[in-house]
Amino acid sequence: RELTGQDLNKAADWKTWWEGNKKTFDAKKVQPNRGIGETVMREAPKLFGKEVLSKRVVFILDVSGSMLIKDMPGEVGHRGMRIDPDNDGWEAAPDDRMRMFRLKEAMKACITALPEDTKFTIILFSNGASPWQAELVPASAKVKAEAVEWFDSVTPKGFTWTDTALESAFAVPDAET
Repeated sequence: RELTGQDLNKAADWKTWWEGNKKTFDAKKVQPNRGIGETVMREAPKLFGKEVLSKRVVFILDVSGSMLIKDMPGEVGHRGMRIDPDNDGWEAAPDDRMRMFRLKEAMKACITALPEDTKFTIILFSNGASPWQAELVPASAKVKAEAVEWFDSVTPKGFTWTDTALESAFAVPDAET
């Protein structure tokens, strides 16, 4: 069963199966033949290395002006440096070091990996809070694509006011995380 993915009980059944499959059989492509009710383990989506295990989640994301900062890694044993948009060298620093760029990439990967039995929404904050959806929505392929497209169009600006974002998140009905 582990080698072929087949769950056959009699030698004659195995022989018949093998005769029909030996020319095209590739053990590397075998999908396990799971029994009824067997659990299939899947890797949970992650956001910056943290697993998103909840089935009802609100993502609260900072889109304030500080997300324009580019964080440059330091050498081993040394602290990196941050480059603000109004500093010399900001334009020359790679865009993939910008906080907003890294957040967008991480969110795209996380949202697209959400299982379809998950419900979610996104709340952005800077000077205030802006929800993508007022309620949790099912993570269908269409909805996830809409969320990614919406978030990808966001431009950082303003100050960092976390209290309004948290109040908005706690007001989302049925959210657990």
